[in-house]
Amino acid sequence: VLRDLLGSFENIEVVGEAKDGKDAIEKALKLRPNVITMDYKMPDMDGIEVCRALKRNPDTAAMRIIAITGKQLTEEQEEYLERNTECLLKKPFSPSLLLKRIDALRGEQA
Repeated sequence: VLRDLLGSFENIEVVGEAKDGKDAIEKALKLRPNVITMDYKMPDMDGIEVCRALKRNPDTAAMRIIAITGKQLTEEQEEYLERNTECLLKKPFSPSLLLKRIDALRGEQA
């Protein structure tokens, strides 16, 4: 669903999609995306575990992450994601809000 939404924007190229948390880390290392959008709930690892792994690795530490969740997070989970990602979006959100966040992050990298 997220891939379809992102693919509907003319100025966004989806370079990969991961089937689970471990795959997300591997693809981040291989594909070097400008911005990572990831759902908090993934098989194998949750969004916090993936974020920790990416931020600890010097090759991926600077990657911009947008975490998306429809899950009720604990206060600790929410605080972690707010501190360690560039954006935390809670479902439902408008597609235009996601596009604005991605554009802002890409602009910061220029």
